[in-house]
Amino acid sequence: MYIRYSNVLYDFLDKKEYYKIITRRAEKTDSSYYQKHEVFVKEISLNDPNIQDIYDINFYVDYID
Repeated sequence: MYIRYSNVLYDFLDKKEYYKIITRRAEKTDSSYYQKHEVFVKEISLNDPNIQDIYDINFYVDYID
């Protein structure tokens, strides 16, 4: 899933217990993110006013040989 948060596009992890914004680019972060290995993570609530959109994108490739 993806989320547009403060006009920036991020990966979005939607679990029942928590919601997280995930990115690998340090320039998309601020002091509210923590680093876990090579990714930056921010925990948010779904009623956060900075959320513009949440996307669940599925795509298929039709291959003909």
